[in-house]
Amino acid sequence: MANTPTYKELEQRIKELEKKVAKRKQVEEAFQRITDEQAVLLSTVPAMIFWIDKEGAFIRVNDAFAAALHKSPDDIKGKSLFELYPEDMARGYYNDNVKVIESGTPKKHIEEPVETTTGTIWVRTDKIPYRDEKGEVVGIIGFSEDITERKKAEEALQESEEKYRTLFEDSRDAAYIATREGKLVEVNQSFLDLFCITREEIPDLNVRQLYVNPDERPRFQKKIEKKGSVKDFEVKLCKKDRTEMDCLLTSTVWLAYDGSILGYQGIVRDITEHKRDVQALREREKELKIKTMSLEEVNIALRVLLKKRDEDKIELEEKVLSNVKELVVPFLAKVKKTPLDPKQVAYIDILESNLNDIISPFIRNLSAKYVNLTPTQIQVANLIKEGKTTKEIGAMMTVSPRTIETHRKNMRKKLGIEKKKGNLRSHLLTFQ
Repeated sequence: MANTPTYKELEQRIKELEKKVAKRKQVEEAFQRITDEQAVLLSTVPAMIFWIDKEGAFIRVNDAFAAALHKSPDDIKGKSLFELYPEDMARGYYNDNVKVIESGTPKKHIEEPVETTTGTIWVRTDKIPYRDEKGEVVGIIGFSEDITERKKAEEALQESEEKYRTLFEDSRDAAYIATREGKLVEVNQSFLDLFCITREEIPDLNVRQLYVNPDERPRFQKKIEKKGSVKDFEVKLCKKDRTEMDCLLTSTVWLAYDGSILGYQGIVRDITEHKRDVQALREREKELKIKTMSLEEVNIALRVLLKKRDEDKIELEEKVLSNVKELVVPFLAKVKKTPLDPKQVAYIDILESNLNDIISPFIRNLSAKYVNLTPTQIQVANLIKEGKTTKEIGAMMTVSPRTIETHRKNMRKKLGIEKKKGNLRSHLLTFQ
């Protein structure tokens, strides 16, 4: 028969049991606290976390993963990859998982697209083996980060770089990037063509070698580093064979991430032909100025000559008028006093009338304004102005009245009064 424990021994055992119970309670509380903390962590962490078994079914996911698929964690639990994703995408995920499970080796930094109800997002995923208590791999645990915005930024940057590259390479201007020390980092084909060098020569070439005057390089550096950029900096550069060129540099500083100056980038434009054309234009302008001055002098001389001609003309007219009045009119008056038959009287009247016209400005004014009038029409116009009738004019000019009527009609047309009312004589009197 076993010995009955004494009261003291029982008391000791009870105390030991109480300690074990208290310790177990502490362990359970600690486990519960860890479980609660894990639940809070899983529900609040922005990373998408998931557990998947060997068959590709989800064991568990956190809130972030479920939110990405616009589902609840319970809706995803137990579902397979093929139930949540398109066939091709699910097959790719499954094959990746199998590699991790079979190798027992994590696979990290996997960038892949994920289909959601609102469209495709990009994620970066790390997958590690999920082991049971015995250490056997029973699935995978995955950690995914949404990198959609970063992907868009990278694509935009790549597109921008491609556009810049296209612009850089296809530019008709010589483009370059160089360090502060003058080492050429990158140049385009136009740069190579301008300086007659090959791309293989670039590593051994310093931009200082391209300056005709080496002192221009420090002056360029000082100006660009003071302002951050320079526009149309005029300088003489030379080709590989030392042929000199007048060039314009338009450049900006090339900055590092910390703001320090790494070098300069910009374009070189050859303006040698332009400067030559400008110089030729200036010389041509000088020649034209000299010729203009000469022409002005000639014009002045011509104006003087024309003025003298006008003065001579006036003087000649005055002499003619004076001679007619003094040497012709008096004798004509004496002839009229002699016995004359009617026809001679008519001729004398015509002669006197024509002499008066020479003295008066009528015919000169009329013929100057209407150059298309014939001499006969001017003669008829003069007689009309003197008040002669059609019949009288016909008798004086020994033509029929009908001919005079035709002259009157043609004159009205040439004088621009064909369709106007008014006496022809009244219109002619305005030319006196």
